[in-house]
Amino acid sequence: LTSDANNPDMDGIFTLSWTESIYANTYSVYQNDTLMDNGLTNLYYDIGIYTDGGYSFKIKSFNDYGDMSSNEITVNIDIPLPSPTPFTLTSNADNPDIDGIFMLYWSGSEYVDVYSVYFDGVLLKWGITELFCNIKVYTSGSYDFKVAALNDYGQVDSNIITVNVDIYIVEPEPTPIGANDNIIPFIVGLSVGIGVLGSVIAVGVIYYLKKVRK
Repeated sequence: LTSDANNPDMDGIFTLSWTESIYANTYSVYQNDTLMDNGLTNLYYDIGIYTDGGYSFKIKSFNDYGDMSSNEITVNIDIPLPSPTPFTLTSNADNPDIDGIFMLYWSGSEYVDVYSVYFDGVLLKWGITELFCNIKVYTSGSYDFKVAALNDYGQVDSNIITVNVDIYIVEPEPTPIGANDNIIPFIVGLSVGIGVLGSVIAVGVIYYLKKVRK
């Protein structure tokens, strides 16, 4: 008994082949010592197994007078996960975005381990497991973003989105000419008033002292 399986076999699909047994009427296939199929007359058998592991196989030949077992072979199956599936990137940024603070969101990619965020083609964040990323940009301009989904067997990139940032700065309004003119008479009047009040108080004190001395 032989097979065309690789070691390890990475898709679980292979064929068992065996040499003819003289006087055999039929053959049976055993997997891990359990009957898999019987009554076979061909000298091959197609196998499809989609779970990782080691599997042993043997063939038995039969006629009316007995049976005979073949050698036993072991096939090791290690099916890799597929690359991540396509997904879509969006954001809640306004157009233009006037504060530079917004979120990136993306739909889930199957078979993914982690996500990476790219900002103008440069890696910004890595190892993300959530489906969102908070972005803060404080300089006006147009910025491209994309997200990559990764696992041990490959990578797939999202669509690219462009966010236009136009930071809105409130400029202080200039003081109109003459806006402070009214305060000057008030200050002058206040000063004069305080001076007169002081003089009145002083005269009163002098008058009182003279009266006491008499």
